[in-house]
Order: sequence, then structure tokens, then C-alpha cells
Amino acid sequence: MKQYGRIDILVNNAGASAFHDFDDYPDKYWNMCIDLDFNAVYFMSKEVAHIMKAQGGGKIINIGSALSYTSDGKCPPYTAAKHGVIGITRNFSNELGRYN
Repeated sequence: MKQYGRIDILVNNAGASAFHDFDDYPDKYWNMCIDLDFNAVYFMSKEVAHIMKAQGGGKIINIGSALSYTSDGKCPPYTAAKHGVIGITRNFSNELGRYN
């Protein structure tokens, strides 16, 4: 903000997963994936939304995945997180769209 004075666009494009059987999926990797693939989208968007509303608009682009609709197995947190990204994007659109 100090250098450019505004934020016009945010692209949430991070994604990672670890592959394990569902019944043996390590909690450590579950939490890592949910934090990176879902929570980061929420918290980054929340931070820039205040700025974008004050400046009269901006764009938030969230990258989901085809795996949000189908899963190839062995990556349940990735599938869940990317499905959550689709849902939260709809919520952001409904709530923040009027500011654009």
C-alpha cells in the first residue's frame, strides 16, 4: 500500500496436497492443506476486501479445481478445501459484488 497506494487485484492461486489413504491420513498434512488451500483464501480476501471497498472496488480471483467436484482419491483435504473455495467465492460475490 505504501508504494502503490491501492490494491486492484488479488489472485488466490495456492494449492498443495499430500497423498495418503483416507483412513491413514496424517493430521499434520490435513491441517497444512486446509490452511494453504482454504484458510489462506479467506484471510487474504478478508484483508484486501476492506481496502477494495474503501477505494471503490477491485477484483478477487480464487482458483478452484476440477477436484472440487470429483476426487481422484488419496487427497481428501485438497478436494474439501477446493470445494470450499468454490462456496466461499459465491459468498464473496454475493456480499462484496455491490462495491464494484
